[in-house]
Amino acid sequence: AVTDPRAAPIDEEPPAPSGLTWPWIAAAAVAVGVLGGVGYALAQAHDAPGTPAVVELAVAPAPPAPVDAGLAAAPPVEEAPAAPVALAEPAATPEPVAVEKPEPPRPAPPVVRPMATGTLVITATPFATILLRGKPIGEVQGKSTFHWAPGDYPLILQHPRRTESRTVTLSAGKTTTIEFHALGP
Repeated sequence: AVTDPRAAPIDEEPPAPSGLTWPWIAAAAVAVGVLGGVGYALAQAHDAPGTPAVVELAVAPAPPAPVDAGLAAAPPVEEAPAAPVALAEPAATPEPVAVEKPEPPRPAPPVVRPMATGTLVITATPFATILLRGKPIGEVQGKSTFHWAPGDYPLILQHPRRTESRTVTLSAGKTTTIEFHALGP
């Protein structure tokens, strides 16, 4: 029978892995960490407008590999400290920033000066309902005082027995008095 020299006999165990695989695994892990850090740093530098796009990284040495008891330990290798690596990326052009226009100054509120008024005194006996321009503004029993802007006012004085229409002219700072007698002249 022809046997393949590479095939292991069935009754033998496969050889134990050598201690040299652990340094490779550790080196691969360090390389993945360094590359991930570089990618993250570049992404951060790219996302921040106005910041320089230079990132400095320090590469940490690989941890020592475990020594297999069956193998002779190799003499330690002295490694020089890793120097920072500067990665330069072209500076990004700053994005335009929206600037809100300030609101134009509002005009000052108009100065409200107290308007000079005229005074109207109405005396009604026994009482009267007062209509100004056809709309009731109140009832007078005895004497009532009104302060209105200067001008002409058409008034109607009503009582169940008598109604009287008058136009009253008020002047600024002056008092006008009218009397209404529902039961007589």
